[in-house]
Amino acid sequence: PQNPWEANTLEWTTPVEHLHGNWPGEIPTVYRWPYDYSKPGAEEDFIPQTVPFSQTMSSNLPHDFEGNTEAEEIQKEWDAKNKPAAETAE
Repeated sequence: PQNPWEANTLEWTTPVEHLHGNWPGEIPTVYRWPYDYSKPGAEEDFIPQTVPFSQTMSSNLPHDFEGNTEAEEIQKEWDAKNKPAAETAE
């Protein structure tokens, strides 16, 4: 398999064949830190860097957004609709 250790870092998204620049076409977009392991609420033990926060709403944490106020607001709205009040209290 391409990623037998379920590593989060970008190099595990490269094709198996060796190419100049590592990826055919555009370089993948990175959305998160390389070590998103064992996040509470995540379906898997690891989340690759190329998975957008919009696909991991149940496991996103406030520090994940690093000042992206639009993303923070979207997450707050999602939390209010989907998490118990005790979890969303500030």
